[in-house]
Amino acid sequence: MREFATFEYLNEPHEVLVEDIEGGNLQALIIAGIVNPFGPTLSFVATLGASESRPIIYAMLNPFQCKVLHIGTYIEGERWHPREEFSVFSEYINGSCPTLLLLSRHLDAAVRGDIAQQFLLKFDDAQQVIENVRSFYANPMDRVSAAMGMQAAPTSMPSDEIQKAQWSELLLDKRHIWPEIQAFMYAWDGSITNPSYSPRA
Repeated sequence: MREFATFEYLNEPHEVLVEDIEGGNLQALIIAGIVNPFGPTLSFVATLGASESRPIIYAMLNPFQCKVLHIGTYIEGERWHPREEFSVFSEYINGSCPTLLLLSRHLDAAVRGDIAQQFLLKFDDAQQVIENVRSFYANPMDRVSAAMGMQAAPTSMPSDEIQKAQWSELLLDKRHIWPEIQAFMYAWDGSITNPSYSPRA
């Protein structure tokens, strides 16, 4: 195996079918999710397959639209430069600031935090979104309900720990991640099975 991994990006990414990646060996590099009962959206960049040289895939998935692009090729190596590569990955993930963020398990905690913080800063609505997460920490259902005008703001202040935490610390904490994944799945199912879905219906 070579010393450094190589990430080669296509000048013109091309679409592939969702069926082409289903059941494949996807190794996620970054996953970003928006919990929204009317169109929850999951975006990710991942490698596909297990060979030494394999495709890099970008996908944007929601219950009503899916887009998958082949954006480059990854060639295995013992080391890599995650900050450089994540700056490229983040170019593909646009729109509203995500409330669900997962990064490669191969990153150490310090690098993961730095990358997450820089990624979140690119979104124009990050301040509002992350402060809503802070106010309803580990309680995404009430956060979404409040955003939809279905309930009042939280009655209690977040703990000192949560108030002082950086954005990346808030989103990468397991106390936030697991409720957020559950809320995402609930919103995904509800947006398909019940067009008038609301998180407190």
